[in-house]
Amino acid sequence: MRWPLSAGHWRPLVRRLPSRAQVALTFDDGPTPETTPQLLAVLARHNAKATFFFSGVRVAAHGELVAETVAAGHAVYGHGWQHVDLSRDPVRAAADMARVETVLTRYRPTPDTYLVRLPYFCGWERERFHRALAGFHPDIQFAWWSHSTDDWLIADRCRDQADLEALCSARAESLRTAPDLPGGVILMHEAPFDIRSPLNPRVQPLLTRLILGVLAERGLTGVALRPATARRLSRWILSPSPAIAAA
Repeated sequence: MRWPLSAGHWRPLVRRLPSRAQVALTFDDGPTPETTPQLLAVLARHNAKATFFFSGVRVAAHGELVAETVAAGHAVYGHGWQHVDLSRDPVRAAADMARVETVLTRYRPTPDTYLVRLPYFCGWERERFHRALAGFHPDIQFAWWSHSTDDWLIADRCRDQADLEALCSARAESLRTAPDLPGGVILMHEAPFDIRSPLNPRVQPLLTRLILGVLAERGLTGVALRPATARRLSRWILSPSPAIAAA
C-alpha cells in the first residue's frame, strides 16, 4: 500500500485508545432538544463520558444544551457549521470550524489539541485539508473511529417503535462479540440530518442505552476520545494504521 507523503503537513488520524478497558463514545450532529438531554441522562446513569461533535447551526439554536453537556464533563468540539460535504473546499471547512468554535468558546475554553471531524468525514485524506485546518487551529487531529453503528440508516428502515427497538438491539448485539471493541472508538449521531422519518430522534437515546449495556457486560468503560501521542513520522506520512490516543 502506498502511504501519501507531504512536506510535514499530515496530522494524526485517531481511532483507537491505549487502554483495552475503555471504549470511546463519539456523537456527531447535535445538539438537539429531542436527543441531547436523553443522551446526557443515559450516560450519567452508566457513569460514562463521551465526545460530542456539535454542528454550528444547532449550537446557535440550542446553546443551553452545549452548556449542559460541558457541565456534565463531556468533551465538545465543532462539526462544521452546516451539515454539508466540503470535500472540495478546505478554505470554507476551516472557516466553518472557526465559526462554530467561536460560539463554543462561550461554554468552554478552546482545547489545546483540537479533534476535527467534519461532516461526512471529508478532508482527512487530502493534504490541503490538513494544511487549511492547521490554519484554524495549530494543533489538530482527525477523529476517526474503529466501529460505526450506521445509525443514520436506522430510522428510515423502521415502520414503528417495535422495528426501531429490534434494529437498535441488533446493532448493539453486533458489538457484543466484536473482538476489537476494547480500545475502540464508536461513531454515533444525534438525530442525523436529512432523515425524514419521525422516528429519527428516538434512535440514539435507545441505541446508546443498549450499547452501554453491552459495554458493562464486557467490563468496558465508555469514555471521551483523547488526542493521540505525537509520532515522529506522522507529519510526513499519512499512515493507514490508527493513531493511538494518549493515556
